[in-house]
Amino acid sequence: MYGRASSVGLLLGALLAGAAHATPLPIDAFFVPPVSRGAQLSPSGHFLALIEHVGQGDRVAVIDLSDHSRTIAVAARDHRAIEWIRWKGDDRLLASSAAADRSGESTGADDRGSDRIGDELTAVDRNGDRATPLAPGGVKPDRNGGMRIADPLSQDPVHVLVTASDDHGAQSLWKVDVRSGSAEFVKRGENSNPDDRLPGSAMVVRYDHKSDSADDFDLLGPAPGGHMAYVALAPRSPADGDTTTVRVYDFDHRSLSAPVWPALKYDVSDVVYHEGDLALAGVCYTADTYTCDLKDPALQADYRVAAGAFADNCSLTPLSMSNDGRYWLFGVSGPTEPGAYYVFDRHTKTMTLAANRQPGLPSAKLAVMERFVYIARDGTPIPGYLTRPPGNPKGPLPLIVMPHGGPEARDSFSFDTWGQILATRGYLVFQPNFRGSSGYGRHFAEAGYGQWGGRMQDDLTDGVLQLTKGGRADAKRICIFGASYGGYAALYGGAQTPGLYKCVASFAGVSDLASLVGWEHATKGHEARFRYASHAIGDPSKDRAKLAAASPIKFAARYQPPVLLIHGAKDESVPVRQSESMAKALKQAGKDVRLVVFDDEGHTDWTPPDEESALTQVATFISSHIAPAAPAS
Repeated sequence: MYGRASSVGLLLGALLAGAAHATPLPIDAFFVPPVSRGAQLSPSGHFLALIEHVGQGDRVAVIDLSDHSRTIAVAARDHRAIEWIRWKGDDRLLASSAAADRSGESTGADDRGSDRIGDELTAVDRNGDRATPLAPGGVKPDRNGGMRIADPLSQDPVHVLVTASDDHGAQSLWKVDVRSGSAEFVKRGENSNPDDRLPGSAMVVRYDHKSDSADDFDLLGPAPGGHMAYVALAPRSPADGDTTTVRVYDFDHRSLSAPVWPALKYDVSDVVYHEGDLALAGVCYTADTYTCDLKDPALQADYRVAAGAFADNCSLTPLSMSNDGRYWLFGVSGPTEPGAYYVFDRHTKTMTLAANRQPGLPSAKLAVMERFVYIARDGTPIPGYLTRPPGNPKGPLPLIVMPHGGPEARDSFSFDTWGQILATRGYLVFQPNFRGSSGYGRHFAEAGYGQWGGRMQDDLTDGVLQLTKGGRADAKRICIFGASYGGYAALYGGAQTPGLYKCVASFAGVSDLASLVGWEHATKGHEARFRYASHAIGDPSKDRAKLAAASPIKFAARYQPPVLLIHGAKDESVPVRQSESMAKALKQAGKDVRLVVFDDEGHTDWTPPDEESALTQVATFISSHIAPAAPAS
């Protein structure tokens, strides 16, 4: 059956899935935007500024942490998003704003800092007085660029360095007075190229990763020296170890430094700076939770104390610290904590809640996640996670296998929207980090190369079998659902082990491997991307038989489980014809299949209404094939 979905959420699924057990949180509750984001602690540690989403726009609120009184420093404007905020002294704030995206929400940076360019920059007192637009030289940014803080000049109480684009798109550097808005010209780019780099203290403003680079690295953030950046470099040989190393990349000479941080067991994903400069203070990575290792022993000890306040079951992201080093602001999240801001007092070793980001998702109504390590058929330990329904109903439970996308990605011990939606409806949700997943080092990731439909799929199956043999999952009530690579794994699971799954749901999944790799080469034109796809998946000219044997579409005639296919028409990573072709093949074979295409969506970053509609349909589909668990007494 074919259909085109509108953006209106289908609430029927929530009703059907919840009918057999205690009423869960409604699905739409999981798609309410966070009430706050982008929090920053004032230099004294006495005030917290944060961005709040109100109606069709954003505002900036300031909380006095001594009595939790609130002041609105910047009022909301419709269809305007606050990209980021930062303090300039204890009494003045800087706020960058831009037009909201098509969903009406911010497109701005996360809590880690001012990473994006807004088209308006304003200075304002923390009580909302003396709002002053900062437009260096009277230049209003156009489509070629914007404004950002190049250097906060922490030792200067009234000035910041700002980059701005002129009418020709050339970037210039200005020293701006945050009280009056007056600006002193410092330096102009050499020509009208908006990517011109500026000398002096300006950090890297923009970096476009070269896909054909010999060095495989991810940009972590600017480093001291103007044209330098910290990067996480993937191992190039066994001598480089098994995990990424942190180095400094010199843009002028296109060279890499030696490692600037000791190698870790897990791949580094972020760096931590000293307050007010770009010196490397620590690195962060995901083990189970997101965690950080800090250079200063006293800071590291206090970080461990702060993490211990949550029994090491939450991720703690360092956001900012008071000038005297006493108060430390953290972003905190975990499986039953969708997001909150806490202030840690390093003197008293106490953690205090400053703001809750998702008050509509109370922990008591969320499903509980646990770590689950199992042994694959060849003896390899495979890490994964189980999310149990609220109330801890007795097993065996109906099981949803939910492999992640990528496949060089990973799941973690964290809040997972899709997993929570399904688990709170009475299912045990299994998320394995099969071989081929990232985060655990080069060897583990490359163990999945050439193993689509092979070792990676076996790792999923082995986990399911251990859960059924152990009495935790009901062998007669299992469905599989995933997105991107996870959608492929779901489709291939239905083909390879048709008796194992009662239903299959694929979100932007791959059905024909040779077609995907060939399309990657023909449409994107990057030799490096094609080489990677040919190595990680298979070469369509040399491995055609192997790719066909691992393609779900080739098994349409003998497919048994009913299938739900969901795809975005504008997907530029996995083209929609991957789902369209699978639906056509299954329909011609007389199989139970439904295809739902969302006309305005791509591969990721769907609008909340469309994502809600998709997940509601998934919940409805699954509940029609495996009954949810009964609530615990």
